[in-house]
Amino acid sequence: MCAANALGKLRQSDEATINDLLSALTDSDTRVRLAASEALIALGEGPARAAIIESVRTFLDEHTRSEDALNTLWGLVVGE
Repeated sequence: MCAANALGKLRQSDEATINDLLSALTDSDTRVRLAASEALIALGEGPARAAIIESVRTFLDEHTRSEDALNTLWGLVVGE
């Protein structure tokens, strides 16, 4: 299990964790990006949902070509 998956399962939604997962959305390894996306979506099921959605939107403003960030936002807003 990669670190991103573990963070999502721990439901640790502090700012540092969210920022680390957002950074992982730009990793060169597709599996890491997918795990980070899934972890952010899992964390978004909890009380930090609005903050995570806003963080992903801000991330997208800076990384406009990040398909993984866009998919994460979609998963948070629409669901899977």
